[in-house]
Amino acid sequence: MLDKSPKYNIADNPSSAIERLGRCIPGIVLCSDAFEKIKFLDAMMNSTTYPAVIIDTDLLYTGYVESGMIPKRDDVKIFHPNEKDWIKEISYIISTASKTRTLVIIDSLNGLHGMFEDIESARFVNSSIMLLASLCRQTDGAVILTATARHGNTGPGWVLYPGGRHIIRSRWAGCYLLKNDNKDQLFLEQVNLDEIK
Repeated sequence: MLDKSPKYNIADNPSSAIERLGRCIPGIVLCSDAFEKIKFLDAMMNSTTYPAVIIDTDLLYTGYVESGMIPKRDDVKIFHPNEKDWIKEISYIISTASKTRTLVIIDSLNGLHGMFEDIESARFVNSSIMLLASLCRQTDGAVILTATARHGNTGPGWVLYPGGRHIIRSRWAGCYLLKNDNKDQLFLEQVNLDEIK
């Protein structure tokens, strides 16, 4: 389990990664390489046994699916929200996930925040995510956020890159860094968002 080791190999048991991330409200996966992120998302989709939703804000996952490089499952719905339809689409997803066990992946937090300019909208987005994650936990589902992040230049902590926005902080959230061991094996390493490097 991830709790007993700071590193966990995704290839060993991807469904355990979903289970561990699902205990967090939400599970946050930080990554620096787009190709590794796609491999991670594909592993999550291939290992889940229940319906999944992907909120694809950067359209990268969608591009791989539409090109046929990643097969699309019939029980995976892909959403491409924009600022105008965010409320409608997140309401539908929240309603579905509150009734049925669902894996919800928001790819990525960078793209989601990029849709909204003002602080009030950002707060609403964060509140929507926290509500969704809380309801998914009640139905034994999971919410996993991906984000491109780096350690901040000024002060401690991880921030979204580019842009420098802070990542959702919550005592219930779990944050993991997606890494490659140079043998083409991906693993998750638990991180503290506020740690000083």
